[in-house]
Amino acid sequence: MKERLKVLSIMSMVLFLSLTVVSCSNDDEEKENNSIVGTWKFKSVAAGEIKTNSTVNDEKIKPEIIAAATDDFKETTITLKSDGTFIEEDKDEPEPSTGTYTFSDGVLTLINKSSESYSMKASVENGILTIEQDYTFYCNGLQLDKLIELGISDPVNFQATKAIAKISFNRQ
Repeated sequence: MKERLKVLSIMSMVLFLSLTVVSCSNDDEEKENNSIVGTWKFKSVAAGEIKTNSTVNDEKIKPEIIAAATDDFKETTITLKSDGTFIEEDKDEPEPSTGTYTFSDGVLTLINKSSESYSMKASVENGILTIEQDYTFYCNGLQLDKLIELGISDPVNFQATKAIAKISFNRQ
């Protein structure tokens, strides 16, 4: 009986230690998986917050925002290095864009070699980087025939006040 209790105690300790080791490694993996540092390849686009002068138009403009953002980012790979530099490669562009970046309080700011600064909301969850890009200016620049094609009510007076695209990238 004592022998059996001793074996069960040892087996319980081994099981406890193995669970402890496994849970520690998952914490490390999760921390690495949610780090913004890495190489990111375009995955998909979803419409974020959309506000126009009509709730009907909010829904009608979404496919256009998704199409525009997909066209802008579909061939894009972004590398964010631990030294605070970035490389953005797009197969449609002859040269990659390079510069520095900061990531603080959910805001990613890219500063290219020409000192142009771009800030956007960003988050990393489960190995997916999601940035929020503003397409309000794009929506307000759409031609009348495009607005009519989209079925926008009162296209002459169409006005977007907010048009956010959520662009997702997979970690490579």
